[in-house]
Amino acid sequence: MKKYLVVGSLAVSLGLALLLLAIRPWQDRPGITKANFDRIENGMTVANVEAILGESAWPYASAFTTGSGTTTFAEWHGRDGAIADVVFSNDVVTGKAWTASTETIPDKIRRWLKRPAR
Repeated sequence: MKKYLVVGSLAVSLGLALLLLAIRPWQDRPGITKANFDRIENGMTVANVEAILGESAWPYASAFTTGSGTTTFAEWHGRDGAIADVVFSNDVVTGKAWTASTETIPDKIRRWLKRPAR
């Protein structure tokens, strides 16, 4: 009986460890995550930001030219609904804004399993 308890405890512990590793956002892989967004700093180029977040689906949502150059707004959408907005002046980051995901844990699991929400 004690043997089954030990084996069961180890199995549950291993399962929880794997779940935590799967949920944890990795800072070195590209994608729209809060950890990656926090790595963006003023002065970075468009190429630097795209290396962190990946290529933008809407690379230049809007742009306008003033006497001091061109200001561009780029937007990245995460699969979980998070949005990263970055402002570039003359192709250099001058501002950014993060909109967090409102996805629930069950929604996240459905997305991982590729099942539509009800």
